[in-house]
Amino acid sequence: AAGSSPAAADAGGAPHGTTKDTLIIRLQSDPGTLDIVQGNITESMEIWSLCGNSLLVVKQDENGLYDTVVDDEYSMATGYTFDDDNCGITFNLREGVKWHDGSDFTADDVVFSILRYRDNATYSYVDFDDVQAIDSHTVHVGLKAPDAQALINVGAMFLCSKANTNEDDPSCFSKKYIGTGAWYVDSWVDGDSVTLKA
Repeated sequence: AAGSSPAAADAGGAPHGTTKDTLIIRLQSDPGTLDIVQGNITESMEIWSLCGNSLLVVKQDENGLYDTVVDDEYSMATGYTFDDDNCGITFNLREGVKWHDGSDFTADDVVFSILRYRDNATYSYVDFDDVQAIDSHTVHVGLKAPDAQALINVGAMFLCSKANTNEDDPSCFSKKYIGTGAWYVDSWVDGDSVTLKA
């Protein structure tokens, strides 16, 4: 992946007082897709983490433990609450967020993204019939029963633009991927390189 990120390049050892406009990251294999629901999770995540965002962010605390948190810069949710019986989570979404094509990020995109996990056994505790947009920036995710992993797993789901996703066109998750992250896919040459720009 390459792009214009002087800070990242400097961190890699550029001489003091100079900047670089290209950052090259080598991957062990061709990710093939950024569709984490269907693809190579490890390689896809390397690129998707630069182009996309999830509802919540997983961070390590001072004791080395991982927790799912709302992050002012990276998470698409500004907060969440559990139902009284712990059989559902309501996410409040960040307003004013745009997809790379300039369209608004809304609750409909989140519902669409979550429903793409319906056939994934990891999420068998999610009540997919009770995933709904309460309003344009609020989403409720029902659970079949309380589950300790629900927040971290749902919070880290791959989000995609409903309007720009065509399940019959795999390129919408590679060459044509539309995300909300700081970088966007500028070019994608299968088996060779992916170029990102900020």
